[in-house]
Amino acid sequence: MQDLTLDPVVGDNIALIDTGAAVARQLQRRLLTELPDRSDGLTRPTEWFFTSGDTTQASRIMSLLWGNAVEVQRLPPEFV
Repeated sequence: MQDLTLDPVVGDNIALIDTGAAVARQLQRRLLTELPDRSDGLTRPTEWFFTSGDTTQASRIMSLLWGNAVEVQRLPPEFV
């Protein structure tokens, strides 16, 4: 494995900090505390899937990735 040091680019006094995990934990905490409780089973989230490409192909691929059959709509022209 190649050693990728930043010393030649930024010097010796720079520390890189990966905050991805901390940001994900904070997002989870905020979602759990700030969103209304949806555990009553009465409300089901709704997902919408859009593509700027072929809707049939996108539907097939997104259904595989999502784990359920999904309907994909064409993006409105103002978003393409």
